[in-house]
Amino acid sequence: MEGINITTWNVFKCELQESINTFIPTIRNFNSIKKESWTIPLNPQVRTKISKKHRLWTRYMETRDIKIFSKYKSARNAVCREIIKINREQQQEVAAQCKENLKNFLEIH
Repeated sequence: MEGINITTWNVFKCELQESINTFIPTIRNFNSIKKESWTIPLNPQVRTKISKKHRLWTRYMETRDIKIFSKYKSARNAVCREIIKINREQQQEVAAQCKENLKNFLEIH
């Protein structure tokens, strides 16, 4: 009886390993899946606002308090406003320099 179980296990194990190697993708270079929009570093003020937003969200998920959720919403909106402001400033800068520096304009589009 034990001989049958061991051979059955070995067959199953080989089939499982072969299926894993065939159908599960392996990624060795994690930089290839990184978003290109994340290459521009954010200033420390925006990073602190983002971390505050994350803290408020985790606190809300733990307590489900309405007051904390309203604080989270205001922090979320502040982060969105800051990011929109940064994007707008970058676009204004590129638009102002597009005649002198065409390469900078073409990198954004």
